Amino acid sequence: MDLRSFGPLVFCAALAVPIVSCGENRALIVPSSQEAFNTKSSSNPCLNPISREKKYSHVLTFQYKGQEQTWTVPSKLTSVFVIAIGAEGSGGFSPGTPGSGGCIASTVKVGGIKQLGVYVGGRGKGCVGGFNGGGSGHGDGGHQGICGGGGGGASGLTGHGHNHGGYLIIAGGGGGASEGVPGGAGGYEKGQNGGSDCNTTQCFSTGGKGGSNHRGGGSGGAGQGPTGTGSCDYGSGTSGSRLEGGGGGYITYGCGSSGTGHGGAGGGGGFYGGGGGGSDGHFGSAGGGGTSAIFGQRSGTVYSAQGISEGDGSVIICWN
Repeated sequence: MDLRSFGPLVFCAALAVPIVSCGENRALIVPSSQEAFNTKSSSNPCLNPISREKKYSHVLTFQYKGQEQTWTVPSKLTSVFVIAIGAEGSGGFSPGTPGSGGCIASTVKVGGIKQLGVYVGGRGKGCVGGFNGGGSGHGDGGHQGICGGGGGGASGLTGHGHNHGGYLIIAGGGGGASEGVPGGAGGYEKGQNGGSDCNTTQCFSTGGKGGSNHRGGGSGGAGQGPTGTGSCDYGSGTSGSRLEGGGGGYITYGCGSSGTGHGGAGGGGGFYGGGGGGSDGHFGSAGGGGTSAIFGQRSGTVYSAQGISEGDGSVIICWN
């Protein structure tokens, strides 16, 4: 687990904590006010997990396995401190800078739950989105090499039923990159937008938007569109959705193996996934980052940081 500080902000819950309904008998916690401060001088466990782990007698780290993992909650345990870290996107066929995974950390109530489902997001690999919601990048049907990168998967804990709809806490994955166009980072409340393929005079396509806990999945980036009869049609990326990043725009219509251009990159997974980037006849656009979120009852501060994780995600559970 490689944590990097890009100078993100930490969001600390303060005062009352209203509850916003999100369906499925769950509630998304939205702090009524937030205080932002410099993470470099803080004890934010997203950036310095060891400082928090030392306060607990038990620390259990789950790494990427590509499938659901489970943890049996010890008898009489009512709460755990969780650090969830989303996975990084992929740089794609012509490597760009992928979006890094987001992080969220807080004390989570687990009383009455016998077993937790643990999902650790996988990084995007080539054109393929990572495990647990990363959207895939796309090229054209006959020349798959010119595809955008896949988005990174989300990481988190689920409660009753071990299904993706029952998350207690979730960290967003980063968006995939296109050639020279950076992917958006996963983040709390809102993922970062993916980069657009632009030069000093025009944009050939646009990047996927970051997901939003209040507005839903990020919209897909616009493609360049048809370039003429018998030539390529550069499609738009698809929008992200609940727990899934959007796919990058396809290159279609007559390209075949001789097609030119670049497909769009996939969005990162999260509570709401980032949108996929649009494709074009140039470098293609990048995917947006997914969102981090916490649900139900919790106690203490909610910490988060945008875009801190390279590679696969992880989930750290601490308790006494």
